[in-house]
Amino acid sequence: MGEEPRLTDEDLAYAKMLADVVWRDWELKRVTPKIIKPQLERVALYFVRECKKRGLDPREVDFQHEIAEAGLTESELRRKVDEILTMLAGKPPEALEIAPEEAYRVIEALGKKVVELKDYELIEKAEELKRQLERERRNVRLLKEQLEAKKRYIEELERRLAGLPTPPPAAPPLPKELSEEEKKRLEDLFRATLYRELGRVPRDALAEFRIELEEAVKTLPFEEAAKVIERLALDIVERERARGVAPPAPPIEVAKPVKPPAAPLSPLKFPRRLASEEIKLFYDAFVYELVSAGLNPEDFMDHFVAFRDAWHSDWFAVLRAFNEMISDIKTGKPPRYYPTPLVPMPWKELPKDAVLHMLWLQVYKDMDSLVAALNMHGVYVTPEEIRLIVKEEWKKGEKMDSWLKFTPKDYLLQILGLRPEDLPS
Repeated sequence: MGEEPRLTDEDLAYAKMLADVVWRDWELKRVTPKIIKPQLERVALYFVRECKKRGLDPREVDFQHEIAEAGLTESELRRKVDEILTMLAGKPPEALEIAPEEAYRVIEALGKKVVELKDYELIEKAEELKRQLERERRNVRLLKEQLEAKKRYIEELERRLAGLPTPPPAAPPLPKELSEEEKKRLEDLFRATLYRELGRVPRDALAEFRIELEEAVKTLPFEEAAKVIERLALDIVERERARGVAPPAPPIEVAKPVKPPAAPLSPLKFPRRLASEEIKLFYDAFVYELVSAGLNPEDFMDHFVAFRDAWHSDWFAVLRAFNEMISDIKTGKPPRYYPTPLVPMPWKELPKDAVLHMLWLQVYKDMDSLVAALNMHGVYVTPEEIRLIVKEEWKKGEKMDSWLKFTPKDYLLQILGLRPEDLPS
């Protein structure tokens, strides 16, 4: 293969502009694409690079309307780029295109004539006709491709009608997926390429890697998958450099393993935030976990700040929140939202009123978050006690006079882990 064309800053800016225009158009049309914005930026970058490789001007190809389809994956969009650009860079026009060329010369002559007459409206019409002719030339190529495909189909039908034996097509072998060890090697290659070029792993890069792994390379041979993943890493490098990101800080080294404290270091009662002496140990553990995973802690400080400033119901909730934060970073998820303790509520009968009121709010997604919210208000109940309160209140039926009367049954079954027969209609 030939040498990859070198993209200028202008090329990178144009690719970024194409992706922004298409993405904004999808948003205005309320279209839900199969890709995320960074993937679209990579496709636009690939489009510009392939245009230069084929000697085409990317500004002469309608990327937005001829290539960018929201219903395609990144790999499908790349194949479409190859198909369109291969057609545009094909052979010179043949006899079928003579009529448009003749019309083109007529328009040129008309254009010269109307310039002399200074009739600018006719000049504009002539230019529009020129653009129509260019589109027709592209359509002619597409029609010729379709015609050839139909000819091959007709020949196959004729052979069958003539009684000629047609060998049955072999069943395609089931695609073999990459093993877990090969996936780990691909992730190591991805990280190593980014560290070699940038000195760090940019935020959201690992999320892009996992999308590429599932959509494009999961069933490829390892050697081909490695090329695709390395190309992905280099695309991210080009994108980061185009954004003018400042050079990374030198890597942080951790001398020995650091774990979060197993018990509170402050006598302050819960619910509360971390004390200053606890924050230092959690930060050291945070740095150790990320550096051990090949990540730069400075790139994920918003995750740590959200965890540091959160209110926690007890020490078990603190440790669980820390582990969830590390998992979120490694899997490319954004920082979590941590609820703050609310003002005391005028509940009369505790813990029943508090449990039923919290369920009526329908803001908690699982039992753990519901229990933590109750603890924030000083209401300490177990999951089994919550289920028992709901079942007893539900038995009242039409006589029920509480928040539970306005709480959807489906929500209760989901959050509490109950069966439909536990809350009979």
